[in-house]
Amino acid sequence: MELISIIIPAWREGSAPGELAKRFMDLPKVEVIISLCLEDTQTVRPKLPRLKVVEGAKGRAVQMNSGAREARGDVLLFLHADTSIEPGSLNSVREAMARQDVAGGAYRLAIDSPKHTLKLVEAGANLRSRFLKMPYGDQAIFVRKTVFDGIGGYEDVPLMEDVRLITAMKRRGKVVILSDAARTSARRWEREGVWRRVTKNLALITLHQLGVSPQKLADYY
Repeated sequence: MELISIIIPAWREGSAPGELAKRFMDLPKVEVIISLCLEDTQTVRPKLPRLKVVEGAKGRAVQMNSGAREARGDVLLFLHADTSIEPGSLNSVREAMARQDVAGGAYRLAIDSPKHTLKLVEAGANLRSRFLKMPYGDQAIFVRKTVFDGIGGYEDVPLMEDVRLITAMKRRGKVVILSDAARTSARRWEREGVWRRVTKNLALITLHQLGVSPQKLADYY
C-alpha cells in the first residue's frame, strides 16, 4: 500500500486546517502536512500526534512546495483548507495510482451550496475536467512524487500554478478524474458574485492560454 502525503496549504484560515487534518490522522499509510506562512497570525498551529506543520514564505505555490519537500509519501495530494474529501476516497487514489501510466489526477468538484447557479458552475467544471483533463486546485490534485519532483514542483507564480502543474503532468503520463468528490466552500463565488467570478476565471484562463504571464494576470485579478 502506497503512502499518501496530504499537504494542506493555508493562509488566514483559523482552525480549519487542523480540523481538516483530524479527519485523516488515524488512517494507515497516510501522513498530513500543514504548510503555513510565517507572517500568518490568524491560522491556528494545531498540535496533533503525527501531524507535521511547516512554515515559510507566503504564496500557495511556495507553501505547497514546502510541504512536498517534507513529504515521505509515494503520492502527494494537495488539499486546500476550504475543501474536504472523504477519508475513504483515498482508496480510489491508490487504485488510480496503481496504474504505472498514470501521472496523477484530481477529484470531481462539488461546491458546498444548494444554489442552482453554483450547480451549473460545478457541472461546467466537471465537464472541463472530464473531457479536457484540466482540473483546478480546488479539486484535490494528486500526483506521483517522482513525477512532481521531475517536473520541479509547482512553479513559483502568483496564479495558474495548478493549471501549469497539470499541463506538465500530462506530458509525463495520464491524468485521471475520480468519481469521488472534493467538496469546496462556496465563499469565493458568494463574495464576488457567481457570474462575476465565472467571467473573471474564464478571462484569466483565456489570457493565460494566449501567453499572458501569471504576474500580469495577478495584477488584473
